[in-house]
Amino acid sequence: MRDTTVREPVESRFTWPARVVTIEVAARWKGEVSDTTSVWTYTTEGMCAVEFAVGEEWLVFVEESNRRVRFATSNCDGTERVDRARATLRALGAPIGARAPNGGW
Repeated sequence: MRDTTVREPVESRFTWPARVVTIEVAARWKGEVSDTTSVWTYTTEGMCAVEFAVGEEWLVFVEESNRRVRFATSNCDGTERVDRARATLRALGAPIGARAPNGGW
């Protein structure tokens, strides 16, 4: 996944702030997701915040969210930059969906 847009922090249903990030999906291993999707993550490092930055590639594990944003993620869920996720990617095996060079699935 590639981080494409970072928005201002939004308040979560808890007492700590969260931010919403829109990501471009390059591959998936489970479930259905559109080419781009939004996920929320905490903004505080101590709360397992993911420090997404525009242009980086990430392996993102998401869970369903009961908020206005469908998915949530955190470092505590195993989300990590692709360059640090080689062992995890090997363990996951081939994705069930990957974007073709023309951008389609």
